[in-house]
Amino acid sequence: MSTGYTSHDNIVRVIECHKIGLKTKQISEQTGVKPRTIRNILAKYRASGGTTVPVHSKSTGRHMKVSERTLKVLKREAELHPTHSARKFKEENPNILGNVAVSTVRKYLSKKLGFKKVVARKKPLITAKHKVQRKEFVKEYGHWGVDEWKRVLFSDEATFLVLAIVRKCGGVHAPIRMTKGFAKGVKSTLRG
Repeated sequence: MSTGYTSHDNIVRVIECHKIGLKTKQISEQTGVKPRTIRNILAKYRASGGTTVPVHSKSTGRHMKVSERTLKVLKREAELHPTHSARKFKEENPNILGNVAVSTVRKYLSKKLGFKKVVARKKPLITAKHKVQRKEFVKEYGHWGVDEWKRVLFSDEATFLVLAIVRKCGGVHAPIRMTKGFAKGVKSTLRG
């Protein structure tokens, strides 16, 4: 994966390969640098008269609004308080985030630090139907003792069927046949 930046060592290797007479494609295969980048490096090298190795100019573009240290602090805060909003982080850290906008804090949280913006899911309310069902459940099973509850298998499935699985003789890959004689029955789970 290309980062768009060629190290000084690679630039020197490209020039050395050029000096021994290798073509652009051969230099690319040996150094792993793309042909277009090699042509640009060699053009700068020739423009300097073939005496100095080209160096990277100072990077262009807009400067970051916050420092690397501030990003580390922001990351630590976001990991400690995952439910806080960008505005809350800005309000709690006025010394380091006082000169940036909330939208900038939000951008750094998502793009630089990889935190995704999510909205917590609302817990469903208990409806009138649920209340009635709970009352009916208590009326029907509220008088049960410990021994009766020990015989109940709690499951999140609505129904289940307990069967015995019997393999025919003849090895590991023998087909499975279900025998109805061992069926324990179909029970509906208790719902409440």
